Amino acid sequence: MSHVDQPELLDGPLCRAARALLGLSQNELCSIAGCGRKLLNDFENGLVHPKRSKIAAIRAALEEGGAVFVRINDTLMVGPAGGSGVARSARARRFAEDRLGEPD
Repeated sequence: MSHVDQPELLDGPLCRAARALLGLSQNELCSIAGCGRKLLNDFENGLVHPKRSKIAAIRAALEEGGAVFVRINDTLMVGPAGGSGVARSARARRFAEDRLGEPD
């Protein structure tokens, strides 16, 4: 396993998976990454391929939130950073408390 240093390797579906892992809405990620929601939505749905600088900003925001990108063979994957867990949005925390009985 090796850490992936090339932001162009982040594609839309992997971005969506990382965002879901962190419990971030599109609006929350856009606010952190400094990009528009339409751009993010279109990227996640494979309709556009943003500039390298935007992909780098999106990926940096996801990594800051606790996502770790790794490549295993030729497949890029995302998982949570080690430690106490990933930061979750208020919505994800409420879901965990209500449905899963996990305290925050």
